[in-house]
Amino acid sequence: MIHDEKAEKLELVGLYIRAAARWLTVPDGGREASSRE
Repeated sequence: MIHDEKAEKLELVGLYIRAAARWLTVPDGGREASSRE
């Protein structure tokens, strides 16, 4: 398997975006939304 730096960065960016989205939604009453999952 060939690992591209771009691919790795995109993967990391995706993870960061997911984490950021979760962190940002918590203060806005995101606790209710997260409990639905």
